[in-house]
Amino acid sequence: MVNKKYMGEDYRDYLHRYGLKSTRTRNMVLHMFIENEGVLTAETIYRQLIGDQHRINFSTVYRILEMFTEKKVITKTLLPNSRTYGFLLRASGHTHRLICLRCHQIVEIADCPLSDFENILAQNTHFQIAGHHLEIYGYCQICQEERLQEALAATEST
Repeated sequence: MVNKKYMGEDYRDYLHRYGLKSTRTRNMVLHMFIENEGVLTAETIYRQLIGDQHRINFSTVYRILEMFTEKKVITKTLLPNSRTYGFLLRASGHTHRLICLRCHQIVEIADCPLSDFENILAQNTHFQIAGHHLEIYGYCQICQEERLQEALAATEST
């Protein structure tokens, strides 16, 4: 059973705020984002829902993700190494992130490193900048260590 409250707000009210109707499948997908703080792929969400004995099609999951993205409930990001898209619950306010390519952990960057650059760019190009989005991809410390261990094991086996 999905807990239908998010920070004291009913999922129905939460989705309604974004112009969406609350349905059982949308609530299940929303619940996955609320329970997981990292980037989720459509495949991850689909496998989890199937594993929890929910009857749902992959295409339904993907349509919900695209709808949530369009309505700005979640953000969509390209995961370069896997050439797939990841999705995460949209943070309120101005955010920048570091994203681990392996485990999809997210580290929020507290300060905006682009403020000065944005001002200079606007002056130099006479472009009225409306905003920006910054995601930096790499490997968290744990994944770095695991990758090193895997590489060592691979060289020892040859």
